[in-house]
Amino acid sequence: MRTRKLHFVLHGIAVLTVLALAGVSASGEVEEHHARGELVPVEGSSVGGQVNLVQLPQGGTLISIVASGLNAGGTYVSLYYSNHDCGFDALDMGIVGGTYTPDGTVGHVVGRIDDDLDEVNSISVRNADDLSLLACADVHPAD
Repeated sequence: MRTRKLHFVLHGIAVLTVLALAGVSASGEVEEHHARGELVPVEGSSVGGQVNLVQLPQGGTLISIVASGLNAGGTYVSLYYSNHDCGFDALDMGIVGGTYTPDGTVGHVVGRIDDDLDEVNSISVRNADDLSLLACADVHPAD
C-alpha cells in the first residue's frame, strides 16, 4: 500500500512537471496548448476533481484526471467527447487510459490520445460496470 501511495505521489509530481513545462495556467483558463476543467458531480453523485489537457507537439493530447469521492474498490473509466455534456456518441468519444481503481476514494488516470486538444470538449468519470455518468468536466465552455 505504501508503494502504491508513493507511486501516486511521484506520478502526480511528474504530471505537474509536464504541465508546468507546457505552461499550464493556475487560473484554469484555456490557453493555446492546454486546458483545464473541474469535474462536476451529476445526478446526485459525490464525485468531483480536476482534468488537465496538454496539446502534444507531435499531435495528440495528454490528459490527466484526478477524481475524488469515488467508492474504494470500485472500477471507473474516463471518456472524452467532442460534445460539451459528456453525452454518449460512439463516433465522437474515446477512452482515456483504460479502467482504474481508486486508492481510497481518490482515483487518477493519465492517457495520451490521438485527438488534438481543440477536438476534446468534455471529459467524464463513469462507473466501469454500467457506464453510469458520475461527473463531467466541460474543458472548452462556450463563452
